[in-house]
Amino acid sequence: MIKLSGLAKKYADESVLVCQRSDMTPLLTHSGVLPASPLIWKAICHATPMRRINAESDTSVIQLVSYFLILHKGKFLTHRRTKRQPEKRLTDIRSLGFSGHICKHDTNHLLGNDLFEPSFEDAPYLNRELAEEVSVKLESKNPIRFSGYIWDPSDTLGLQHLALLYIVPTNGDYKILEPGLITDARFESLLEIKSKLELYTTWSRLLINELEVNKTNFLEKLK
Repeated sequence: MIKLSGLAKKYADESVLVCQRSDMTPLLTHSGVLPASPLIWKAICHATPMRRINAESDTSVIQLVSYFLILHKGKFLTHRRTKRQPEKRLTDIRSLGFSGHICKHDTNHLLGNDLFEPSFEDAPYLNRELAEEVSVKLESKNPIRFSGYIWDPSDTLGLQHLALLYIVPTNGDYKILEPGLITDARFESLLEIKSKLELYTTWSRLLINELEVNKTNFLEKLK
């Protein structure tokens, strides 16, 4: 059992999708940005719903989270989460991506789609997850796509969550839909982000590291 993260009741009562840690651990071979492995996806297909407040205190499960990397002309839409957002462990920390728990009512939409041939229009859970926080205009010639997983068990927050990473190319227009929870949003270059990397979340730093170490493979996905 672990210390709870101070969730408000409306978030605590959410029914989120979780995977058994015993099923996932052999597949999550290292910390960082993991490739879009069909083996991991097969394990995710066995995800089951759990009340979020219970999942927060149960280390035998891993919660599934969507993580959207929003891009425009090589820049990333970054932001900072305020004290009003539900995950208090992320308060006042900048992030490279927009994230949200995958909930019970997303089950059929998520598990019924092939993540390796994604279609934003045919994935209502993606539409809902992204639209909860930010409104963007996608590039029709360069659609949203699933690009792998983010995993980092080095701290309590990372140990409890596995991110499904989506790259979202846009035309640069955006509107923050939760201004009370998200603030200081702006497109930033890799150089600008690296100059203040200590202000960013662990997952953000892992993504930056991936960009630095595996430029060829990862940057190809960002075009």
